[in-house]
Amino acid sequence: MGILGHVFLAERLTAQRVFFAVAGFAGVVLVLSTGFLPGHNTLPAHSAAAESATKAIDFFIAFLSGVLSAVAYFSVRKMKNVPGNTIILSLSLSGILLALLAGIFITPLHIPSDPTVLALLCLSGIPAIFAQYLMTWAFQAAEAGFVSLGQFTGPVFAALLGFVAFGESLSALQWLGAAVTICFGVMMPLFSEQNVQQKIYSLPQGFVSAVKERLRTK
Repeated sequence: MGILGHVFLAERLTAQRVFFAVAGFAGVVLVLSTGFLPGHNTLPAHSAAAESATKAIDFFIAFLSGVLSAVAYFSVRKMKNVPGNTIILSLSLSGILLALLAGIFITPLHIPSDPTVLALLCLSGIPAIFAQYLMTWAFQAAEAGFVSLGQFTGPVFAALLGFVAFGESLSALQWLGAAVTICFGVMMPLFSEQNVQQKIYSLPQGFVSAVKERLRTK
């Protein structure tokens, strides 16, 4: 995202941001390190060669997902004057259409028969929509290279949720990776930007002022 923003939107790409991005990515690698160790792949592998091939495919899929996400959010940044609701609606409709086409031509659609699984599947859309709203607002409001640093927290929170909700164990290396990611991918970039600090400190006052204005208009 930082590279796209720098090339096409003339956004800043400072050495400090590059350092934070590299350090945050290194933390993510540590969090995901268990998945690259032998015997930790969730897919069946009948030989070392098959396991290596599976990991290569997994990495390529994840890499492609990252590239496509960067292109999508870069487009959102370019459309910063378009209302967020319009962008969310277009993304949702496009996703539904692509899912239907994939169900027709690639893999048949399968609706879970277990009511609990079906309910969880439906409820999972709520945080996904909220996340999409927040990311759309963030990329429209700030530089893409700065906002994208916060996306490093995705794997960290996924690992922590697995630890809390499903009892999945985390190694010392993964805990270290989580700390590095939060430190270099979020906290240090956040507080190294003077204008961002001012906005954070003014949030409570701005929130109170907005509430008072809303009550006054009513």
